[in-house]
Amino acid sequence: YLTNNSLTAGLQDLKSQVSVSYEKLINPNSLTYSYQCWLYISSPTSVQTQIFFRKSGTNNEFEVDISGQSLDLKAGQGNATAPVQIMNITNQFPIQKWTYLVVNVYNMKTFEAYINGKLAKTVNISIDVIPSFKTSTLYIGNAALSGYVTKFIRLEKTLDAKTVWNNYLSGNGITSYFSSFMPYGLNMSISKGEEVQRIVNVF
Repeated sequence: YLTNNSLTAGLQDLKSQVSVSYEKLINPNSLTYSYQCWLYISSPTSVQTQIFFRKSGTNNEFEVDISGQSLDLKAGQGNATAPVQIMNITNQFPIQKWTYLVVNVYNMKTFEAYINGKLAKTVNISIDVIPSFKTSTLYIGNAALSGYVTKFIRLEKTLDAKTVWNNYLSGNGITSYFSSFMPYGLNMSISKGEEVQRIVNVF
């Protein structure tokens, strides 16, 4: 769903790619923004595969991709079809486990990546990789991926470390060992009259 400053997607099978046109994005050509999501990768990929990316025509302009357990961030135009490598976020991205990922971009010059609430890497770049974001479409998922994504959010601002940590602690609603078997959760609300007193996470 859309708010005045974000785009949010619910639970999605990564094999079923969805696209969001730039007209539906808030401030689509902003050079400062962030992405956050919970990822569940069922099995490692054998080739480099985009998890989410923005693309105009044949040109990818921003992407987070995975190969095996190596998670990479790319942006700008490296050549006619692919963005340049900005950072290797991690070589040990968890498989078969829900993982919280945040990517902050400050004026397309400073890039931060958080995994499970903790800063994984920061990179400052001096090369010009500013892409023409305005008419590029956002894609989430890839037919070559096996897994799920939930709470995918794009913001036209960055997230500070405290907010990232608090978001991680709040979880994705799928927090128990059952998440190893299914990408679903169950909450139970306890009410007194019409007023909800407590929400309990069952699985």
